[in-house]
Amino acid sequence: MGPKLIFITCTAVCGIVYYAYSEKQKSLAEQAKLNFDTAVSVLPPGTQEAWIAYVERRVAAAIQSKAGAISVTSLLDETTFVSRNTPFKVSCSPGTGGLVEFGYGENSVTVPIYGLLVDREAERAPPLGVIQRSVAAAELSRTLCERISAALSRIVQP
Repeated sequence: MGPKLIFITCTAVCGIVYYAYSEKQKSLAEQAKLNFDTAVSVLPPGTQEAWIAYVERRVAAAIQSKAGAISVTSLLDETTFVSRNTPFKVSCSPGTGGLVEFGYGENSVTVPIYGLLVDREAERAPPLGVIQRSVAAAELSRTLCERISAALSRIVQP
C-alpha cells in the first residue's frame, strides 16, 4: 500500500468518525434542550390568568342553560339540547385540549372547550409560552379542567 492510499484511507476514516461524533453531539444537544423545555414548571407571567379567562369565555359560548335544559355546541358546530340530568365527563390534556362529553357511547355529544376547535370563528387561545409537554402546561391543563368542571356544575344545577 502506498503512502497516498494510506493517507486517503486515514482521511476518510477520520471524516467518518468526526461525522458520527458530530451527529451524536447534535442529537445529545437536541435531547438536552427537549428535556429542559419539558422540565419547565413555571408559566410566563399572566399566562394562567389569560387561559382561565379564555376557557371561561369558551364554556359560556359553548354550553348555556336554556329553557330548562342545556344548550351545547358540539364538535360538528351544531347546537343540541341535553337534559340537566345528563351525565357529563370533562377531559383535558395539554396536547388535545379540553372536551366535555355529555352522555355515553354513540349517543354522546362532545363539546370542545379549547384545543381542537372546529369553529373557525371561535376565539383563538392565548399563547402558552412553554411547550405543550412541559410540567407547567400539564399543571395548567389540570387547573383548566377544574375550572370547566366547576362551571358545568353551576350550569347543570337547577
